[in-house]
Amino acid sequence: MLDIRIDHSLTGLYQISLALMVILAVIVVPLVQKHWHRRFPILESMWWQLAPILAFSAVQIAYVTFNLFLGGLFLLIDLMLILDGYQRQQARLHRHH
Repeated sequence: MLDIRIDHSLTGLYQISLALMVILAVIVVPLVQKHWHRRFPILESMWWQLAPILAFSAVQIAYVTFNLFLGGLFLLIDLMLILDGYQRQQARLHRHH
């Protein structure tokens, strides 16, 4: 049950970050460019438009990595439990002989 709840909160976070990226790229960046480009010519550069996309990519990579990490943890726990059960079964078999 625990991992399902974790996934739901992560999915929410993911959707929020996606929405934020779209808002940033479509609304905030052009507005900032329009208002400040006379004072700061740097704002004309393409990096300003790429920044939200790069940020979102970073979030995506982190999200995937975290999911892989969680999945790996669960797999490890499963494997340990299986091995433990197997060893107990073997011990039980040897006791009978």
